This record gives sequence, structure tokens and C-alpha cells, in this order.
Amino acid sequence: MKSIRPLVGALHIGFGVLSLLPVVVVSAVFGGVWGLVAVGAARHPDGALATTVLGVGLGAILLVVLCTTALLGLVSIAGGVGVVRGERWGDWVTAAVSVVHLVNPPLGSLLALFTVWVLFVREPARGEVFPRADPMPL
Repeated sequence: MKSIRPLVGALHIGFGVLSLLPVVVVSAVFGGVWGLVAVGAARHPDGALATTVLGVGLGAILLVVLCTTALLGLVSIAGGVGVVRGERWGDWVTAAVSVVHLVNPPLGSLLALFTVWVLFVREPARGEVFPRADPMPL
């Protein structure tokens, strides 16, 4: 029977790359909105204040959302590479990322359930977490 573990790794790599795309789009949209407000408020007496408040507010929201999304995407890519290469740490990283993906219905939830099923039920990694020690000679 052929292993489907590399498929899980490839799916996590693809999901991670796809999660980085909104980072680029949202950055462009927020930057465009801020630019339009700055141009529109340039002649208004309180324009500098409005531009500053909007810039700081959008910047704070953008920082939190984009850093979280980008970090999750990068960790998902790294875990996927680890699973494809057959590394034991890749299983645990993708399992941890899968827990976070449970709140991304329907694709994230399906990916999380498929990952747990393949990595820990259908095809557990060879080797033990705690290798057995040789018995002491008497």
C-alpha cells in the first residue's frame, strides 16, 4: 500500500501558501484606503488628525491580523515540508497547526481531521516517542 503521508504534507504546504495570499491582498487594500483618506483629507483643517488616527487604527488591526495569518501560514508550510521529508517533528507541527485550522470551516476542519487520521491513526510514524532501553545484564 502506498503511503499518503506526503499528500498531507503537500496539502499543508498548499494551505499555508494560500493563507499568505490574503496577507498581500489585505495589505494592499488597507494601504489603498489609507492613501485615499490622506489625499481626500489633505485640504481639510482636521485632515492631518484624521489621517493619523486612521493610519494608527488600520495599522494596529493590520499588524495583528496579518502577523497572525502569516505566522500560521509559515508554520503550516514548515510542518508540511517536515511531513513530506518524513521528519517526526513535522507530524507534531502539522498536528498543532491542524488544531488551529479546526476554526476554519469547512476546508480547515477537513484538513485538520484528515491530518490527524493519516498521521496518527492510519499511518503512524515508525519509531517510538520514548525508545525502550536495553535490560541491564545481571
